[in-house]
Amino acid sequence: QRLKAREHVAVPGFDPAAILDEIAAVLSPTRMLPAQLTDVITYKKGDKFSRHKDTPRVENLIGTLVVGLPIAHAGGAFVVDDGRAPQSFDWSEPTANTLPWVALFSDVDHEIEPVKSGARVTLVYALHRTDQPRSDAKAKARQALVTKAASALARQAQWPVMIPCGRHVIAEPDAKQPLAIEALRGADLEIAEALVAAGFRVDVRACIAAIPNYDGVQPWPATENMFGLTRLKAVP
Repeated sequence: QRLKAREHVAVPGFDPAAILDEIAAVLSPTRMLPAQLTDVITYKKGDKFSRHKDTPRVENLIGTLVVGLPIAHAGGAFVVDDGRAPQSFDWSEPTANTLPWVALFSDVDHEIEPVKSGARVTLVYALHRTDQPRSDAKAKARQALVTKAASALARQAQWPVMIPCGRHVIAEPDAKQPLAIEALRGADLEIAEALVAAGFRVDVRACIAAIPNYDGVQPWPATENMFGLTRLKAVP
């Protein structure tokens, strides 16, 4: 069940501004991330949300903040998969004076497992990247080092340079290639912007990735080479 008013509602008692700087330090190191409440969602017994990515997907939508309200329930774990390994967050047993939350990039797959009893209620905020700089000394120092390295690379590079992204998943398999640098997030975007400022033309392209197909439970077969292969649409 989704609150009908959606973007026109205020929730007293919680101000996302208290944690936004902590979130921006990871999702948007050099730019501010305001939070806009987009949904209040209630999951009753039997309700779930299948694996998906958040929409709408606009260029300045960096991520999503999900906050769990302290209402007892069973089941309804929040499962996030960024391409490395799924992580599960269980908010079924509320803690006094504590609101659990997860912030994730908007293009990361996530799902809600079936609720077994009670009601799981969450606040959902959209995190949009702005042009307003963050006053973070560590982030500025890192960006200065990246800018210096990009300038040095521009003076020395004679051939195209390939830089792998820090994140595993940045695009849909059928996305038109090359992508704009706005498809990048977090530190990857900051690096791309530094390269552009140094005079590089930056193209973002999806690549085939082979990753170990291992669930962490069964013993790893010593004699078998098991891989899951992500196949992407061929491009010139």
